[in-house]
Amino acid sequence: MYDRFRDPRTSPEERREIRALVREVYAAVPVPPRATEVRPGPCYPPGGEHALLAATPLTSAIPQVTWYAVTELFGVHSHAVVRRTVTANGERDEAFARDNRKGRMRWQPTSMIYSAERGDLTHWFAAIDEDPATLITRQLGAAYGTGQASGTG
Repeated sequence: MYDRFRDPRTSPEERREIRALVREVYAAVPVPPRATEVRPGPCYPPGGEHALLAATPLTSAIPQVTWYAVTELFGVHSHAVVRRTVTANGERDEAFARDNRKGRMRWQPTSMIYSAERGDLTHWFAAIDEDPATLITRQLGAAYGTGQASGTG
């Protein structure tokens, strides 16, 4: 399931089915007493304890986009921008990254947010607005490749 979910050729419909199945499997796993009190790794920076925003129900036909600046554990500079777009058809997670086939920076499917929601603490996510997201993508595009550097593209 993990490999299919990460494969860019996987359709949005199949991604929704995989997410639903994984959530169903995780829901069946019993949580040991006091397990929620254990911190599995270093804490987020001060004020960042809830950096991954809780999902809010979609209340209109307008897609909801949540933006994050991403750093590596103990990093200080944003090295990526990711976004989650929620529509009536489900959610789509993307990262602004190099397309190795075309050699340019562009928005591509990612599992980073999904993995972080499941406890992967490799990256720190800071919720940001579209304007800072656009600025960071422009900087990444200038530093690592050409191509679209717009926050909304």
